[in-house]
Amino acid sequence: MNFDDNYILSLFRHGYKVRWTTLLHLLQGKKTASILSYGALYGYLPLYGVLPQLKKQELIKQLRHLEKEKLLCVEDSFVQICSQFPLPIELQEQFVFPHISGLECAKEAPLFWNRALFATQVLSELTHHNNQYRPLETQFLIQQKLKAWLKIKPYTLDEKSQLLYQEWLKFINHHLNKKEAEFLVDHFSGYQKVGRTQQQFQMSTLQYHLIVTDIQHLFFKKIAQNEGDYPLLHSLMRYFQLNNGLQTIDESVILFQSGRQIAEIARAKKIKVNTVKDHLLEYGCCDKNFDFSELLPHAKKATFEEFEKHHRDIRLWDYRQLQQFDSTLDYYDWRFYQLMRIRGQ
Repeated sequence: MNFDDNYILSLFRHGYKVRWTTLLHLLQGKKTASILSYGALYGYLPLYGVLPQLKKQELIKQLRHLEKEKLLCVEDSFVQICSQFPLPIELQEQFVFPHISGLECAKEAPLFWNRALFATQVLSELTHHNNQYRPLETQFLIQQKLKAWLKIKPYTLDEKSQLLYQEWLKFINHHLNKKEAEFLVDHFSGYQKVGRTQQQFQMSTLQYHLIVTDIQHLFFKKIAQNEGDYPLLHSLMRYFQLNNGLQTIDESVILFQSGRQIAEIARAKKIKVNTVKDHLLEYGCCDKNFDFSELLPHAKKATFEEFEKHHRDIRLWDYRQLQQFDSTLDYYDWRFYQLMRIRGQ
């Protein structure tokens, strides 16, 4: 089997029977409480939004192929890895891209990557007094914004070029292995150098996308978190207003952690109660230290604990069955308790 087959197969290594449409929506970056909970329950939140261009028919074709090979069992909208073909340990480890953090980086990391490569190209060309080149970015507003950034003091163009080179070198030496470093450098364009395109790498589109996404997310996080080590790249990030964070979500969380009730927060922000719950769920999925137990009154936790005595695997809980057990438990209570238990809280 090729890389794509093995990677798709690895996504079902947890062994549970799951809806393939939920996996598709997770990879595409559709944000609902159900999809985020799925990602958290099965360990795939990092993959949120990493394949925004993935088409439904492409995934169906891949699943049908693996079904034909008797590696996946497909039944209507559900998929499960075939029990007679457990995924080898080497496959469980081979397709892990450790730096991908889709929920945090899927939207902004590719944008920053493109801006950084563009700035690198422009500085290289200008310091060699060459104005005749094909820019990586063709959008007029982005070009104008970069021109304005280049004029910001205290650095001259030559100083910025040297500093940018040093910061790229620091990132490469500190955070990438030799293979990753070569992959990144191959993307650089500048004076008398044209970076390689995706088609010039000897790998599938999926494999290329996952490798570049892994590096993009690592790059984005390191620059965002270490202004002292990367002052120029960090200023580029700020200038393009990247890494603004989840402002409206953060506001809901701050209000909740200050002691406000969810209904109060909804009234104060003039939004629906369920929207506040969505904010808290998404924030909790991003922050491993977030305590989901704070969202559940003691009486509801006791009810869930009683239900769990008879249904040990919380991933297999059915909401309709839970409602029959106690109709006062709502959808978000169910999700909050599941996430609380997955966290071991």
